[in-house]
Amino acid sequence: AAAPDPAQIAAAARAATAELAPHERPAVIVIAAAPFSIAGGELTSNLKLRRAAIFARYGDALDQGYAALDREPDALPRVVRP
Repeated sequence: AAAPDPAQIAAAARAATAELAPHERPAVIVIAAAPFSIAGGELTSNLKLRRAAIFARYGDALDQGYAALDREPDALPRVVRP
């Protein structure tokens, strides 16, 4: 399958969240290579997020996305790949 286009993902996120208040909209979207899973360590057996594991794996991508927003604040949401 072809890799998702970041511009299309950003446009879809803007359309889906258009009626939300600005503070409720995502600022950064990280495109993960695989879905979160229990085996991958990102989810508990109750399917809750393991935030520490997610930040350890995707923290650099999140930092990159927020740094880009500092330079271009109107480009919401910022879509990045790890």
